[in-house]
Amino acid sequence: MTRVLFGDKVLGIMAAALLLSAVAAGAEIRTFTGHADWVQSVAFSPDGTKVLTGSHDHLAKLWDTATGAEIRTFTGHTNGLFSVAFSPDGARVLTSAGDSSARLWDTATGTQIRTFPSYSTSAVISAVSSPDGTKVLAALADSTALMWDAETAAEIRTFTGHTGPVYSALFSPDGTRVLTASTDATAKLWDEATGANLLTFTGHTGVVYSAVFSPDGTKVLTGASDMTAKLWDASTGTNLRTFTGHTSTVASAVFSPDGTRVLTGALSPDNTAKQWDLSTGALLGTFTGHPSGVNDVAYSPDGAKALTGSDDNTAKLWAVKVPVPDVAGQTQAAAETALTGAVLTTGTVTTQCSDTVAPGLVISQTPTAATQAYPGTAVAFAISIGFCDSSRPTETELRAALTANFDTMDANGDGGVSYAEALTALPGLTVAVFNVVDADGNGQVSTGEAGVDAGGCAGCAGCAGGKGAFTLDHLKKSFGDLFLAGLSLGILSLLSRRRPL
Repeated sequence: MTRVLFGDKVLGIMAAALLLSAVAAGAEIRTFTGHADWVQSVAFSPDGTKVLTGSHDHLAKLWDTATGAEIRTFTGHTNGLFSVAFSPDGARVLTSAGDSSARLWDTATGTQIRTFPSYSTSAVISAVSSPDGTKVLAALADSTALMWDAETAAEIRTFTGHTGPVYSALFSPDGTRVLTASTDATAKLWDEATGANLLTFTGHTGVVYSAVFSPDGTKVLTGASDMTAKLWDASTGTNLRTFTGHTSTVASAVFSPDGTRVLTGALSPDNTAKQWDLSTGALLGTFTGHPSGVNDVAYSPDGAKALTGSDDNTAKLWAVKVPVPDVAGQTQAAAETALTGAVLTTGTVTTQCSDTVAPGLVISQTPTAATQAYPGTAVAFAISIGFCDSSRPTETELRAALTANFDTMDANGDGGVSYAEALTALPGLTVAVFNVVDADGNGQVSTGEAGVDAGGCAGCAGCAGGKGAFTLDHLKKSFGDLFLAGLSLGILSLLSRRRPL
């Protein structure tokens, strides 16, 4: 979760420092405007078509992702909202607020279904559904986390052990563990079934505002007021990496859906979100545009968009740059599948000689692997046609030879040039080059594939000198024409010898 206020007092430390400059991580798509106070929490629907926002103005709002249009408002809380979330199927909305309650709503109608009351007067700082939708888990300001039955609102279990308000509580992807974050500078891992504390993640030097599981549940990511985010091993509690670069409290930190990137958001005066490479810790870019602190961040289900909620009373939608996958050595079909999975498209595909890459496999690509690109970017690649050297005839040379000497190359007169016939005319010609011209793959280059007419020439009329002039039918016609011409000359000669009467 993010910043929490009780009255006008802000809990947490905000560093006063200058903003760091960085390359852009993504392009702003639109701003969701309509709240009357800061936007504390943001979420995408499971299908990514809707956006949910929760504000200190006591309201949650549902928006159309594609157009930015407001769909409906969820009204009922009597204090500022701290969190919003969708149920796993997207049919319900879950909210939590400073009025000591979490509430469940019908997404389609905005109708309130039930209220989950805190057993104390403490604010409910976050609330989420279990992966199967049967339970609700809440983080409370009284230093505990509380689990309810989603259908009856009956209390199931309390997780006790933190020594300060709990700002975040989440289920593991398989639902067997619970993760909490607290002002006591720790995150804790619990057994969902028994409530036993399994691990404590220690290392932050300030309030831990956010704690989440990686998509596969093997890692934990935390964000804290010490201006860092930390990556942990979920089974041992070992700190694997620290992400440094923000200049104030990291209020929110999440994994990308594919688990390869991290998105963080920081309070004022930083006012930015940042994207990082999970495996290296490298900063991939910074989202700048909010004039006030970023309270919450989220990735879209496909990882191609990001959502930020801010103290400026707005939420913003961003196109996120994604890493270009390495498709070298793959078949064209496999490369295209990989690009589609990375929300990219296939660009120009060319062929190229290669002494080292087998025919049919990708030799190179543009942009290169690991380059950060916007969703929809076209990636061009070259496919190997196998070994070929400069002394061997090229596709251009083969086409030129066919254009000039098709009938001569068609040694058996069957109307097509086979590879063997082409090889006789062009020693060293490779099968790969021949196959490029033999478009239909039938083993022969036709006049159409060669770009010449049926008479054996390219675009000329008559072309009488070609081998096509010596077919049997053509010879018969020629001899017939010669006979008629000779007969005519003979008759004229006889007539000329007659004496006049």
